[in-house]
Amino acid sequence: GTITEIIHGFRAMIQKEDWLNIVIDARQPEAKPVPKPEMRSVLTPIGRVFIYAEKGSIPLSFTISLQVLPALLAGCPVVFAVSGIVCEDIKKIIKGLENAMQQAEYSEKLFSMVEQTDSNVLKEIFSHFTFEALVIDTPDLENKKTLLSICDEMLPPCPIFEREQHGNIMLLLPESDQGKQYD
Repeated sequence: GTITEIIHGFRAMIQKEDWLNIVIDARQPEAKPVPKPEMRSVLTPIGRVFIYAEKGSIPLSFTISLQVLPALLAGCPVVFAVSGIVCEDIKKIIKGLENAMQQAEYSEKLFSMVEQTDSNVLKEIFSHFTFEALVIDTPDLENKKTLLSICDEMLPPCPIFEREQHGNIMLLLPESDQGKQYD
């Protein structure tokens, strides 16, 4: 249905390479005071993304549509970890997402979901993978502190997108996170 159409639309855009936003600024060898070299810029996927969502804090369908799907469509592999057991409705959404990705010929290796995630499971995941970005979608301060502590211990610095108490997602860059107090 709708997810398949969105994925096909993004796939077509990706195949045309419009999303790369390629900019080529021609060189100007006669420029003064010094010659200007050719400058090129292009957008690329950032890499593997870890998304943690707390079951029951917000509808998981929002997390999937607002965080998981965009990361996948940008070409980033996603590990989606949920604190509890996912209900059948969410499993249907995930199955629909996986089917849509398959129909759009995306690799099934781009997405995996882990249920009943606790600190031991997080440590196991982080001992096998590195991530280029983290999304923490939980208002629970204790879970947030645990997750950030494990990340600090086991992962190299990376951007962290965190849900604040007011519900907005906020980007925390590694250097800005240094002084943040969770006590």
